[in-house]
Amino acid sequence: MSLDLFQPEPSLDRLPLEGADVQLIPNFLSSGEVEYILQELIEKTHWRAEELVVWGKRYPQPRLVAWYGDSGRTYTYSGIAMQPLPWTHRLLELRSRVEEACAESFNSVLLNYYRNERDSIGMHSDDEPELGPRPTIASLSLGEQRVFTFKPRRNQTLRPVHLPLPSGSLLLMKGETQQNWKHGIAKTTRPMGPRINLTFRQIGLTLGQSSKDLRPLISNVSPQARSMHNESSSDTLLKIWRQKEIPIILRRANPQPLLAKIPFAQNNFEWLRDDQRNKPEWNSQYKAWQIPQAWFERTIRLCLRRYSKCYVIQLHREQQVCAPACWNAQGADCECSCMGENHGTGHPGGRWYEIDETLAVSWGVQKYACRLFRSISSA
Repeated sequence: MSLDLFQPEPSLDRLPLEGADVQLIPNFLSSGEVEYILQELIEKTHWRAEELVVWGKRYPQPRLVAWYGDSGRTYTYSGIAMQPLPWTHRLLELRSRVEEACAESFNSVLLNYYRNERDSIGMHSDDEPELGPRPTIASLSLGEQRVFTFKPRRNQTLRPVHLPLPSGSLLLMKGETQQNWKHGIAKTTRPMGPRINLTFRQIGLTLGQSSKDLRPLISNVSPQARSMHNESSSDTLLKIWRQKEIPIILRRANPQPLLAKIPFAQNNFEWLRDDQRNKPEWNSQYKAWQIPQAWFERTIRLCLRRYSKCYVIQLHREQQVCAPACWNAQGADCECSCMGENHGTGHPGGRWYEIDETLAVSWGVQKYACRLFRSISSA
């Protein structure tokens, strides 16, 4: 068979999935390539058999897994923390090809080994904090064709989508896909041969990780807080997050809900809700309450009323110059370079809070500002 040197490279085709950006190359790898790569990965990968805890009982995970990546890129899902193994030559080669096809960069890969028809993965979204708010995941399938099912997370008027993933195919999920859809692979009754799925990811660093892995940036540290920063700012941020005396409001990128980490009290649910229509939801991963983004300012006010001070962590745009729009603003929402020091100082009504400490730190792929608010009456 002759080789056509001018044959175009396989390109990603976008699939019609509402509220998602899902693209597919059915023939990313040839059948000949798949055959020897599949066998090599089965034999040489350091596979792990993990257990899941469901309602207090342990169950074997119905597949084998392995985690490879850059140093420090720990990945935690379903209570399982995975430390990265160093890249192999084969995985580096595959990563390079996937990155070129997707025009994306990846620093880690999760391998799933489905040994037969009894192996599966339940419906889930890849929305762990270290993946960021709008993760990009490239999924390479080798071996037996399995059906990849999408189910809507919120919009129940949408029907599930069943997508057969042929051997050698490359599936790209990005944008708001994980926010709006779950995905999984079910067991089958028909006999199935082995399949390996490689999901390439860009893993950030989270507050749950070692502080030495965070890349800090300190700015605008008040004299009162100077002593706190003899240590690195990442150590300080971790210490703030883990303390239990002062409430913390974490504002992530839309549409993720706020996280309110509140000192324990029996009535936290009631006063956080404060007669609102929506209800706070407990997030066991962060040990914090999930509340709507629209509650940002009212929750800060409620915390100051009860505790007289409150830490606020939100996105920080280091290059955004502080301007009159910030000085004359009313409220607490500031993402510019002043980190709230100047926010609202020029407003005729004045401010109802003071900023006592400020800290900026790289957290994953984002920069966040951490500010200690104090009510004016208690300052």
